[in-house]
Amino acid sequence: TYDGPRSGPSGARRAVYKEGIRRVLGLGRKARQKIFPWALITIAVIAAAVFIGIHWAIGNIEESLREGVPTYGGLFDFYSGISLLFIALAGPLLLAPDRTSGALSVYFSRPLTVDGYLGAKVGAFATVVGAIYIVPQIVLHLGLALISDEGFLPYLGEHLDILWKVPVTTLAFVGLHGAIVFILATVILRTGIAAAAFLGLIVAGRCIAGAVSP
Repeated sequence: TYDGPRSGPSGARRAVYKEGIRRVLGLGRKARQKIFPWALITIAVIAAAVFIGIHWAIGNIEESLREGVPTYGGLFDFYSGISLLFIALAGPLLLAPDRTSGALSVYFSRPLTVDGYLGAKVGAFATVVGAIYIVPQIVLHLGLALISDEGFLPYLGEHLDILWKVPVTTLAFVGLHGAIVFILATVILRTGIAAAAFLGLIVAGRCIAGAVSP
């Protein structure tokens, strides 16, 4: 019998949340299962470093902006495509294996409700996918502040709006695409097929939007 501490429903939710993050990032799994998620994260951070390097090479942020060098919005647009690949992987990976492996019966044998289970999975999804957006923006923000002619702290002070604009935009983007991929993952059992269906739906939606827009 189990004689350890009993953490109750909150502990069960935390366990599902932590396991979800580990699964999406490939932690504790085979090396090949780590390559894809960590490669996407690395590309996003490198993109921020490249943007900083371009601004630094020009020598003046205001001048580089006049020449069309992108900053926060440009970086967001650049790795939005990268994040869609990550979302396509993360959503099905969080839900589908639990259904095919019979893990749901183990989860619900604990003091864990369906709402608690789904809430923990959504939390793990939002944490990891949100980090892909927010971490590179933080790197870019601090990098631009370091090379700014006006100084590190003055630059940060003059761009406080970034502190709410980036999280709000990230929340909207992740929420919209996360809802779509979670719905698909609840009706499609195979992770690869669910991911392909999500990407196909997004591409089709963009083609339709481009065709009907003036």
